[in-house]
Amino acid sequence: MPDEYRILIIEDERSHAILMSRAFNTFSTQFEVVIAASLAEARAEIAQRCPDLALVDNMLPDGRGVEMLSHRRPEDQQFPIVVMTSYGDERTAVEALKRGAIDYVVKTEHFFSELPRIAERAIRQWQLICDKRDAELALRNSERRYRALVDNSPVPILVHSMEKVVLANEKAVECLGANTDSDLIGRPIEDFIVPDEREFVRGRIALLYAGQSTMAVEQHMQRVDGGIIDVSVAGTPIDYHGNPACQIVFLDITERKRAELALRVRDRAIASATNGVFIVGLSEIEPQIVYGNPALEAMLGVAPGKLEGESLDFFLADPREAEQLRQLQSGLRRGIAMQETLRLARAGGEFGWCEISIAPVRDEKGIATHVVGVVNDISEKIRADDELRRRNMELAHVARLSTLGEIVAGIAHEVNQPLYAISNYGSTCANLLKSEREDREQNIAHCIGRIVDQATRAGEIIRRLRNFASRTEPKLENREVRELIHDSVELIAPMIRDNDVFVRYDVPEHMPTVDVDAIQIQQVLINLITNACEAMKSVPGHRIVYVSAQVKEEMIEFGVRDSGPGLPGEVDIFEAFRTTKDGGMGMGLAISRSIIELHGGKIWCQPSSEGAEFRFTLPIATEGTEVENALDTNRVHH
Repeated sequence: MPDEYRILIIEDERSHAILMSRAFNTFSTQFEVVIAASLAEARAEIAQRCPDLALVDNMLPDGRGVEMLSHRRPEDQQFPIVVMTSYGDERTAVEALKRGAIDYVVKTEHFFSELPRIAERAIRQWQLICDKRDAELALRNSERRYRALVDNSPVPILVHSMEKVVLANEKAVECLGANTDSDLIGRPIEDFIVPDEREFVRGRIALLYAGQSTMAVEQHMQRVDGGIIDVSVAGTPIDYHGNPACQIVFLDITERKRAELALRVRDRAIASATNGVFIVGLSEIEPQIVYGNPALEAMLGVAPGKLEGESLDFFLADPREAEQLRQLQSGLRRGIAMQETLRLARAGGEFGWCEISIAPVRDEKGIATHVVGVVNDISEKIRADDELRRRNMELAHVARLSTLGEIVAGIAHEVNQPLYAISNYGSTCANLLKSEREDREQNIAHCIGRIVDQATRAGEIIRRLRNFASRTEPKLENREVRELIHDSVELIAPMIRDNDVFVRYDVPEHMPTVDVDAIQIQQVLINLITNACEAMKSVPGHRIVYVSAQVKEEMIEFGVRDSGPGLPGEVDIFEAFRTTKDGGMGMGLAISRSIIELHGGKIWCQPSSEGAEFRFTLPIATEGTEVENALDTNRVHH
């Protein structure tokens, strides 16, 4: 309560104003009295300072006292007003109270002595009116704020009272598939609960109406269209216009539940995969393995969960693949996609062939945060490839022996010539030793030189035959392209002459070398040239085989072209046991393809203006290549 109340007395009768002022001063020093003789003076005083109470006579020189009342309700006034009159008039009293007067009093003989108590009562009543007004204003403001918070909330909110929906924000309308909140308001809250969960929800609602909040739980809700959604629901008891109510806040987690289910299925699929799978987390310090599936743990012989937290040094490779492992670890650290084949340390300390593929996992900003790796055990495949390669080499050896049988007769004639020359030169030397000629020693030396030349020639022929017929493990050597072609043609030179065929070369003088097994590549060239010669047997006139070699990108491309009738288009000539020759085995081209692919190249047949043209490629030798290990590498990658 204030220490002093300002009382404004609006009275044109001077004596009455003095009596009223004296009554206040006699009653208490708590009142400060100000007198105004007219409405104009009163308004001037009010403009300077608003009073705590105004006592206004109803009849004034410049108007009626009720004109001070500008509102319909007392609480709408700036200050309380008591209307005074000398004549009791019910009509005037009703008018004054309707227009907002807080009280209406008649000037009787006891009026002046009772006036301070009338003023106190009016001030207390006004205070109650102000408190009520402030409370109602605060309540309205609170309700507006609450409604604004609910309406603008990014999450769906329902309020139900007496188990019926009384409020729904826009997000709730959207989430439950309604058009407007009128589609929800007034409906029982159970309309939005699936039947199987209604008993559980009733228990939670009972707790809310009892004044207890409920923690968030996951359940289902039924949309207006009958659809079912997964939600996370939490409830709070509230007062809604004086009635107990429940505020329900829920989130649609349908997509999250689907994603979680998909993630669980994916996790189970990864865990049950037969291939090894691991995930590396990338960090600023050192990448670490954050997951390894059971297949990888079994492959590496480690206990379940042992891989988690290990560094990339956990992976060990055969020393021969140290560089591949270093490249793989570098790719893991940088988060780039790549693939490496190496012998990885396995359970029991053994090394097994593995094919490891890695790929980065990026966040929404495109930054690689993890790397996923797949480890494929290819030991059985390598063993199968080794066995197939061994069988192919045996088959190739058989094919070489078959080819050798066909050319032995011609080679025998080739060998007879140097042997016959050696015999003649030997006889000549014997005769010269018996003669007395002065140039005897010079002639003998000449004959011996010729004998050596012819013996070397015969030895070279035998060497080619022995090498071609040999059955040794494939071994890569650095060989000249022209040398490979020349040795191949020399081996079948008699057959070429017997078929009246001329071989024309198109091989540049200076060409890069190739790392090959020379015997195997000679077998391919001999097979192609022999096929070309046989294809031209029915061709009259000149029969020419064109043998070429040229550099294309990082490969040497060989070509063998004839002028025969060509090949039938409907036959796959590289398929085993397919042949276009009478009495042919159908293995020559199949073996040739196997040999070329083993060396990292490819072989094909292409149309030609006349005859048939076969071409194959071989990789150019790289500086610093370890020839001894090259075939082993090709065996893995090809």
